[in-house]
Amino acid sequence: MPIVALANTAGGSGKTTTTLLLATEFARMGFNVSVLDVDPQGWASIYSHSKNADPKIRMIKNVPEGDVMRVAKKERSENRIVLIDLEGTANVGFKQAARAANLVLLPVQECLKTASGAIKTVKMIRKLEAEEGFQSDYRVLFTALDPLCATVEYKDARAPIEKAGIPILEHGLARRREFKGVQRFGLSVSELPLKRYPKRANAHRNLKPVIDEVIGILKSRKASREKDNMKTEGVAA
Repeated sequence: MPIVALANTAGGSGKTTTTLLLATEFARMGFNVSVLDVDPQGWASIYSHSKNADPKIRMIKNVPEGDVMRVAKKERSENRIVLIDLEGTANVGFKQAARAANLVLLPVQECLKTASGAIKTVKMIRKLEAEEGFQSDYRVLFTALDPLCATVEYKDARAPIEKAGIPILEHGLARRREFKGVQRFGLSVSELPLKRYPKRANAHRNLKPVIDEVIGILKSRKASREKDNMKTEGVAA
């Protein structure tokens, strides 16, 4: 099972909301999920307080930064998808998550602050790659987008990311109240109370392509690793 880390040195990028959207959708699809809440503020852990929290989602809070890799690999060994909600600093926990993750998602909103945070995060990852000789896969995911049009703020935030050569997911998440409702009610988007969220189907239609794209990247990474292992075994033989 894959490990996905969510990181951005800037606050307010949508890391926790994205973490919970992924967790609840994966659980709805039948997967067991572990969420490592490494952020000291513990916003992701609020989900577990809900009486509706999906039992397939295991929330692990207060993970010491030096134990991130060990805990993540332990959870993965139990056939669970692992999501790591990181704090925005280049500490030991961030370094361990970057090494362990099959994919690092960098949530970015329509502002230069979170775009700059994503660029800084990638610079830290690239520095680690150079120092320790591993290769990671990372993608920017735009969140809280204007659902009607590509705003000037979005274009301004996207431009420096493209200039830095950082890949961006084709699909993004619109600014929708349903996405915040996931944390409040402990339900996936499509399970939210219909009377309170009459447009939940529209929200899920926005979310599904993002989930599908993430799954596609993870499958591609797995296939690539298996191909490399076959080549290595062939050389050894």
